[in-house]
Amino acid sequence: NYVFTDAGLHSVRVEVKDAGGLTDAAVRVVLVLPGAAVSLEVTPASAALYAGDTLQYHATAWGSYGNQANNPATTWSLAGALAGQIDESGLFTAGFVAGIYPDEVMAASGSATDTATVTIVYPYRLFVPLVSR
Repeated sequence: NYVFTDAGLHSVRVEVKDAGGLTDAAVRVVLVLPGAAVSLEVTPASAALYAGDTLQYHATAWGSYGNQANNPATTWSLAGALAGQIDESGLFTAGFVAGIYPDEVMAASGSATDTATVTIVYPYRLFVPLVSR
């Protein structure tokens, strides 16, 4: 018995031998898919955006044998509503409340989860005139 742990295409050669000593063999190509995600990484892990800007988040998952799966089936959500909005594909739209939002972007693939931090900044500087009397 052999267990494939590396995801990808593999050539398999099977040989059988009967009691009389006759043999036969066959070669087949099998596709091994990554197993269920046991760890997940969201990129970018931290981002600074102007109010109203958009940013596409990505997730990478790893199975129990270390096989990497790019863009696995991922559920995207936000910890709160002030930072902005995120759609089902991981496209984030920054809100208009400036601030630092640690662990705001949340991703889940199976039981694996990860988060990312977002900072929302205003695109202008505010100058306050000083008036002396």
